[in-house]
Amino acid sequence: MNTFYKLVCLSAAFMVSSSSFADTSDVSQSPMQSNSSMMKKNCPAFDQGLGLPDNKYAAAYNAPACISVKNGWDFDLFGSFIYWHASQEDMDVAYVPVTVATTATGVVPGAVAFQNVQYEPGFKAGFGFNTNYDGWVFRGEYTWLHQKVSGSTTAPTLATGAAGTFYANDWFVNHTTGDDNTGASVSSSWKMHLDMVDAVFARPFYEGAQLAVVPFGGLRGLWIRQNLDIDLLSSTKTVNCYSNNHSSSWAVGPTTGVGGHWFLGRGFRFEGNAAASILYTQYTTISHSEQDSQLFSAGGLAVTSSMSNLNVLRPVGQLSLGLAWGSYCCNNECYFDISADYEFLYFWQQNVMREWAGQIQGYADPGADLQMHGLTVSARFDF
Repeated sequence: MNTFYKLVCLSAAFMVSSSSFADTSDVSQSPMQSNSSMMKKNCPAFDQGLGLPDNKYAAAYNAPACISVKNGWDFDLFGSFIYWHASQEDMDVAYVPVTVATTATGVVPGAVAFQNVQYEPGFKAGFGFNTNYDGWVFRGEYTWLHQKVSGSTTAPTLATGAAGTFYANDWFVNHTTGDDNTGASVSSSWKMHLDMVDAVFARPFYEGAQLAVVPFGGLRGLWIRQNLDIDLLSSTKTVNCYSNNHSSSWAVGPTTGVGGHWFLGRGFRFEGNAAASILYTQYTTISHSEQDSQLFSAGGLAVTSSMSNLNVLRPVGQLSLGLAWGSYCCNNECYFDISADYEFLYFWQQNVMREWAGQIQGYADPGADLQMHGLTVSARFDF
């Protein structure tokens, strides 16, 4: 009897042990499946891209934060109105030297003439789509900013009351020939055309319940064309002095950066972006031409000089900060977003016009930098 009882107990223990072992083995083989089922059962639904409820995902997984609408397209269109200020270093066009005081003239005040650069309108346009692969999205964007700035100014009046004189600087090869490159006033016109295309992939993810991080990378294409025309005007000369300068370039290369969204609630968020590019750049044309009254009076031709196909690497930096609002609509089949950001862009060594004017005079200064900053107001629609 005791032997039979022992056999029954041993058999029951073996069956319980086997069942427990099988269950343990099943869990160890598919922990993600078990965890996913538990999270689906215990955690609330949420609107992806707007803020993540607590305890929705395990801490080790960076949950996707891209916008995801409930249809097969998952496509978005966006556009921006930009109001940017573009300026460039080494764009002074003429100067008045400071003269030592004498009893006859007093002190002649120094002055430098620049273009009157202002904010100018432009636009951005693009599209994007959700790849439906681990939260990765694609974004293509085109930026257009074409501006023309012109103006004129008169040289400061002398202490004696006589009219002042502007002197040519190194935008004129013959600027050392005395009175032949001077004028009572100077006028200038700077035309700058920028076209930029970005094609990037990004993977937005949550880094906390109310913070999303958006790393991205891809390619950037850039086209910049510039013209600077300078005229020294004088009523006493038969011909005014002029200097015409031009550069055209295209560039392509990798771009990468990171953005951030700090969710404030009710669809509002702070947002910021930082990006950098290194672009292979070819200046297809750099040219300079000029004429002054002495050359014209002597029957001489205008000074002309040009070069082509200068190949270099040029970096570009970009920052932005702003406020935005977005919301799903139509039972999460659409999404609408608006934003206002202030952007900063820095293009290194783009003023090769001044660099070339110096090189043909026997000295080399590195090209100066082009800067842009201003307001960008955007709207986006996902469907």
